[in-house]
Formats: sequence, structure tokens, C-alpha cells
Amino acid sequence: MMVWGLIVWGIVAFAQEPPVPGSAEAEADDAIAEFKKNFYRSGSTEDELVLAVRTLGQTVHPKTQAVLVPLVTEGRGPVSTRIVAALVLANFGKIDGTPEALIKAYQRLCQNSETRMSSRPVRIQIVQSLGELKAESAAGLINSAILDKDPWIARAGAKAAGRLRGMSAIDPLIKRLQYLESQGDKPSDVPDPSKDGRAPSDPGDNIDRHQKSERQVLQAPIHEALHAITRQRQTCAETWAKWWAQNRKDYKVPP
Repeated sequence: MMVWGLIVWGIVAFAQEPPVPGSAEAEADDAIAEFKKNFYRSGSTEDELVLAVRTLGQTVHPKTQAVLVPLVTEGRGPVSTRIVAALVLANFGKIDGTPEALIKAYQRLCQNSETRMSSRPVRIQIVQSLGELKAESAAGLINSAILDKDPWIARAGAKAAGRLRGMSAIDPLIKRLQYLESQGDKPSDVPDPSKDGRAPSDPGDNIDRHQKSERQVLQAPIHEALHAITRQRQTCAETWAKWWAQNRKDYKVPP
């Protein structure tokens, strides 16, 4: 009995041994300790909170992932920290479960009707990060985003679809383009996400945010996504639909 007790004690003691100094796990523990010190310090400014999250995201490890994921849906902090948490997780592609965690976070944010509007920029960044991760498991979410009534979420979906390059995105992209062209240049009544706190940055975004219609927001990203997937160029929804009707039966996405 005493022998078994010693064995069990030895297993527990081994499991609780600190990580080897200089190891990836030790670096992750140090990064988390530094993050907690800065993020939960009384009186921290919003910029300091954002920097703390960004800094933690520089250490890619399952332990840091486990800290970052809850921040995406954490309602207590400013929206900017949630956006940045979703942003840095785009670099965690080598860590198992990252796309699935972001998908669950997106779904959770969509289900909460009280915070649905305030979570817009966070959801936009989640879609963008899933595109950066080229997460095939997120194809359904990305395709749904393309058809979202919010043109800015649809824009993120189109950009993500272009990175993922999945054939399943062709139909929703053409469908959204058809709807878009039927609306003309009617101004969108959906608020610009840049007014919802610190919106996700998009270096390629040259839209005049003071004069935007859904066509301005979506037309170019949809055409770019369709070109990225098919390596084809068409002029409008009608020609895209005609081309797709002729080719969809035996179509394979080109390299």
C-alpha cells in the first residue's frame, strides 16, 4: 500500500514540476505572468490594455492561446482588447483548436442579442482571422458572412473567402454580387464599424468612409475573391453567373 502511495505521490510531484527554464512552456508562463500584471493592473489605460494583449500574442503556445481565446468574448474589457485578441490569434495556426475556438466565439457573439451590435468589429476581425488561418473548418461561417445583411461583415467574409479559396464560396459570392448590383448605389444604413471603437485595420482599405454605398463596400472585394478562387475575371454578376453555370459540374479550383 505504501509503495502505491509513493508511486502516486511521485506522479503528482512530476506533473507539478515547473517547466525547464528557457523552454517554450517556460516562456509562455512568463508571458502570461507579465500579461496578468499589466492587464489587470488598476488604472491601466486602454492603450496599455491593448499593448498587453498584443504582447501576449507574440508568444505562440497552447497556454497563451488558452488565455487569449476568452478575451475575444470577454465583455468587461474595452472592445479594442477583444478585437486585438481575435487579431493576434490569426498567428496561432500551428496551435490545435484555434479556428474552432474562433468559430465558437463568433457564434457566441451572434447569439447575444444585447451585445450583437457592439460586437460587430470583433466579429469582423474573427472572420478576417479565420481567413488568415485559411481554416477550412470555417468555410460555412465565412460563406454565411458573405450573405450577412451587414455589408462590413460581408466584406470581411469575401476577403476571407479569397484567402481560403474554397469552391463552396463561389455561389454565395455571386449571389451577394447579384443582390448588390440590383441595389445600385443606394447608401447603406448599416453603421461603419470604425465608429464602434477601434475597428479592425485593413491596410488595403481605401474606401471613403464618408461616402459609402454597399456597392462601394463590397463590389471590389467580391470580384477579388472570385478571381482568387477561380483565376477568372468577369465584369458583373450576370457574366459570373453564366460562367459558373457552364463550369460548375466538373469544376476544380485551380492551383
